[in-house]
Amino acid sequence: MNKIDKIKSIIKKHQKEMNKHFAAYQKAEQTARERLSNSAFKSEFMCETYPKMAGEARAAADMAVLDVNNIFDEIQDDLSEWMMKPLDIGTAQILSCINQFSLQMSFDELRILEQGILKSGSYLGNRIFDGLCKKNGYMANRPTLKSIVDSLQIAREETELAIMAYAGVMDKSGDYPGRELISEWMYNGNSYGEYQDYHLYSAEHFLENCILDNLSHLLESVNAPMKYTLDKRETERMKKSLEKIVDKKGEIDASEALRLKESDPDFINKLRSMPEHAFEAMDVVTNFFHLNNESNKKKESALSPSMEQAVQYKAIHGSIDADMNVLNRY
Repeated sequence: MNKIDKIKSIIKKHQKEMNKHFAAYQKAEQTARERLSNSAFKSEFMCETYPKMAGEARAAADMAVLDVNNIFDEIQDDLSEWMMKPLDIGTAQILSCINQFSLQMSFDELRILEQGILKSGSYLGNRIFDGLCKKNGYMANRPTLKSIVDSLQIAREETELAIMAYAGVMDKSGDYPGRELISEWMYNGNSYGEYQDYHLYSAEHFLENCILDNLSHLLESVNAPMKYTLDKRETERMKKSLEKIVDKKGEIDASEALRLKESDPDFINKLRSMPEHAFEAMDVVTNFFHLNNESNKKKESALSPSMEQAVQYKAIHGSIDADMNVLNRY
């Protein structure tokens, strides 16, 4: 169970316990009204039973908020640790050489570099790699640390509100059984009176369309393989190139298309990486170059052919560590 799942588990447990508590309160109130006169109800139930049960409900909410905030703090610590994790020396030297000699990297070279950086688990490594992608015409689509921290703060605030404003499940009359037991609406240390109906409704359905899922997606995407998309400048360059090979009737000049492909080793990869709807006749281009029938239908390997054969060699012979020249044999 990851940390986000732990937070959800705390919320579910709190809601379940509060539903029982609110039901007990409703039953106690109904019994007291049937048994006591109005004056006795005010003096006995409202002065003794109600404060006790309201105090228990608010204490339980405070404890649940404390528990989830402890987990949010752990996530914050994880982000700080990730931020400070150094890039391994070998990868750092490779990136330094690429930058120092202003090397132009192909799509396949970027993919192999990416795998090494993802294995290092370094935030700074990701940032450096994203900058390298931009220099080579690709947009980085990984979330920044700021976007994650901002999402973490929003999730923390929304989760706390969902716990504090939870008043049970709306009944047939449109009211909530625990409305009278929950605490006042507090924000930044200021009281704004009772929670509004939309607060109670949002708290009831918090886990159904949960902001925690957005945070979880961001955290998981940090070390996920990047989806390569051409930046605006490279997209425009590719668009102009395609316009030269597709006439107004939507037909392709085959010889010109093949010449264009041969002039740029990364042409096919760049075609696949163009933003959606970037070129009106993209379907024609896709069909001509058979992009739908190539390896993009299956999961792309991040390894070059020689690396793939080296991996196969390792699987057969056990190890390639003793003889790294095996890569040069292919």
